[in-house]
Amino acid sequence: MMRNGFVAMALLLAGCHGAAAGTETQPMSQPAGTGFLNKTVEVNGARCRYVVYVPESYTPGRKWPLVLFLHGMGERGDDGLRQASVGIGKAIREHPERFPCIVVMPPCQPGQNWQGPMLDMALRTVDDAVAEYNIDQDRIVLSGLSMGGFGTWLLG
Repeated sequence: MMRNGFVAMALLLAGCHGAAAGTETQPMSQPAGTGFLNKTVEVNGARCRYVVYVPESYTPGRKWPLVLFLHGMGERGDDGLRQASVGIGKAIREHPERFPCIVVMPPCQPGQNWQGPMLDMALRTVDDAVAEYNIDQDRIVLSGLSMGGFGTWLLG
């Protein structure tokens, strides 16, 4: 699991700003699209929709930092979109140039919180992003808002 790979959000900000220089690696196949992308993941037979932000400048020729963002209670749902409307999603829409990183935004289902199966699903979305994009394994970070902050405490 990725649990031991998470570091403080402050390191993300330093890492993202350093991402422009990037570390050159062997090219990977180009994933489809940039911007806010709708994805699905299947965990224990249940399909879950989530969002991944890929910067316009993404190229598989270098490694990219990844942020896992856990939203608050008010954004729970199963539409796969609400979690991208607050916190880091809103900040990215206002200033995309400040986020040279891949951002994974899974949803916490209605009536659930960021524990057990929801954290397992969130980690699966990270695993899927690592498989699809050229992610720097030393710059995978965790961030959360409100109830998501509680999830970061449990996961970190």
